[in-house]
Amino acid sequence: MEVALICKIRARRGAEMPALGLSTWTMGEENSRREQVVAALRLGIDLGMTQLNNAGMDADGGAEEAVIEAVRGRLDEVFIVTKVLR
Repeated sequence: MEVALICKIRARRGAEMPALGLSTWTMGEENSRREQVVAALRLGIDLGMTQLNNAGMDADGGAEEAVIEAVRGRLDEVFIVTKVLR
């Protein structure tokens, strides 16, 4: 028997995504830790946390760069939720 550990929601067009997202708020602040940040994001995706919550203002854009690197080749597996500051 398979046990689902991550609750999912269904979007209007039928896609299922995790109800909770992996936030990138402080990820990417230090370039020296980029490999660790990308590895953490990839591990989250591997474990089923496929909703990435990102914003252009997170780490002054460093978080977006880390997300781009982490999802390279896996874009069809993830949902990227973003916010824009007005």
